[in-house]
Amino acid sequence: MGSRLVFPDGEWIASDLEIEEVARRMASGAVIDADRKGKRVAVNPAHVAYAEEWDRPAAASESA
Repeated sequence: MGSRLVFPDGEWIASDLEIEEVARRMASGAVIDADRKGKRVAVNPAHVAYAEEWDRPAAASESA
C-alpha cells in the first residue's frame, strides 16, 4: 500500500510511502518522495492539501 498526495486543484500524485510516513513528513515539512509518469519526484508538503491511503494498481507487466 502507498499513498496518494492530493493538491488543492484536485490533481494528485502517487507515493510508495505509507500514510504514517507521509503524515510525519507533512508535519515536519520534510520532502515527500513520489513519482509521476515513471519519474521520481520530491514533493513539497506545503503544497499538498491532503493524503490518503492508496493501493497502486499493478502494471500490466507485473500482473501477467
